Amino acid sequence: MEYKKVYTPTELAELLDWFTQNREKMPQELKISKSTTTSDLPNTVDSFLFLIEQNSTNPTFGAQIKILFEIKEKLIEQGFC
Repeated sequence: MEYKKVYTPTELAELLDWFTQNREKMPQELKISKSTTTSDLPNTVDSFLFLIEQNSTNPTFGAQIKILFEIKEKLIEQGFC
């Protein structure tokens, strides 16, 4: 998913649904990119999902939403979900 300042309600609903369906399959730790690693992936995802629910139309949070798309892609790529 490309970076956008504001994502559509459909894109966000699909993202939220995907993480809800795959939450139990997530590993504890994930290297998201060369410079970004999380040691508590479930908590990171929960925090970002809450952020989306509260601020989905605020362009300030577009980068955080993009990170969730990156996490999803990485989990699929690595065969977790």
